[in-house]
Amino acid sequence: IAETGFTLANHVACDGLMANQNLYLAARGGSNRMMRYNGTDVVQIATSPVCQGLAYFKRRLFAWGDTSAPHTIYFTATGSLENWTTSDSGSVTVAVGDGDEIVKGKSIYDRLVVLKTNSFYVLEGNDYTSFRLIEVFPDDAGCVAAGSVLQIENLLYYLGRTKVYVTDGTSVTSISDHILFTLENRNKDYDAYIFA
Repeated sequence: IAETGFTLANHVACDGLMANQNLYLAARGGSNRMMRYNGTDVVQIATSPVCQGLAYFKRRLFAWGDTSAPHTIYFTATGSLENWTTSDSGSVTVAVGDGDEIVKGKSIYDRLVVLKTNSFYVLEGNDYTSFRLIEVFPDDAGCVAAGSVLQIENLLYYLGRTKVYVTDGTSVTSISDHILFTLENRNKDYDAYIFA
């Protein structure tokens, strides 16, 4: 991608996914709009929101990470992964008053798991008129490092403030009791550099 002029200078990492034979990219730590790479060219999607993360769910792209709206997840029109402006597209606000930013979103089964720094939500529904947000685990089950999220089949593994968790989107379990001392005493200044 470097030959196309797209660089990740000043970004910790890039979140991306393949859809419709294109690679869609969102640079974490930046203030860029979504990019599309088709194997030859990198094109900025001018109508996309500023974003640092992407997920594919219900034939739509979901994006989050706009620093001016850190509690908002935006979504495209159904089946139109670059259409952020028609009536079928929109946004969902996730717990504005909690002070947490959205860290990561991942599709599991028939729901979109939304991980914030200290909390855990699930987006359910079939289209923009029926999307509803459910707070599943409000306290200390959040995710501190987007790069720590690993999906294996229909399970997500991720790093919380002091524990490593696994979830299927309906329940969450700590799997790190035997390494709690190590997790609690890690240098948290480097959490943004943790990748699974």
